[in-house]
Amino acid sequence: LRFIRLAMDHDQPAGRIAALVRERRVLTIRVRDLDREEELALRIALDEVVMTLGRAEIALALLVAVVLCTGLTTLVGPAGAPTGAVFGALVDGLRSLVTGQAAPADSLHTIVLSLRLPRAILACLVGACLALAGVVMQALFQNSLADPYVLGVSSGAALGAVAAMILGGLVAAAAVTVSLPLLAFVGALVVVFVVYALAQRGGRVQTGTLLLTGIAVGSLIS
Repeated sequence: LRFIRLAMDHDQPAGRIAALVRERRVLTIRVRDLDREEELALRIALDEVVMTLGRAEIALALLVAVVLCTGLTTLVGPAGAPTGAVFGALVDGLRSLVTGQAAPADSLHTIVLSLRLPRAILACLVGACLALAGVVMQALFQNSLADPYVLGVSSGAALGAVAAMILGGLVAAAAVTVSLPLLAFVGALVVVFVVYALAQRGGRVQTGTLLLTGIAVGSLIS
């Protein structure tokens, strides 16, 4: 209680109390011994400590989950293979990466190391890129519900994909496979630049203006 009262004399009592809690100098506190302001500062401090510890634990748990899921993904495929043989091929690939010696070139190692493992790694990279894009979008609008539809990104990508299908059907069916993702990306990128240019006022962009411009352009494209 003495440390709490001491922390209340600082400009940032919550940060001070959090530091004391981390140093384990505040072990047991009876809430009834605190007044309302001291109790609020203590709760904020404890939330800060829990969030700091929770983020590290969550990040570690997610990293372990990604590694496990990547390994389990290599077990899935039309070519049936024993679990032990698949993990053995993964170990051989890791040993080859570390020592520089070539891994065995049999069919199982080829399937696991040249097909399934690159597919799993690509899925992780795509997921990471989508997560990063979502975080940037939510940070920009300061809203956890923000999505690509807000800026018209999805509408631009859909327009590019439709253009690829129409043009590919006129030229050759094989051209759709190559041009569809490319034109979808170009369409989304063009719409982002158009929305940003339209939302500028005096060299600055207001979040509300950007939001309304994105919704308008997205609706027009749709």
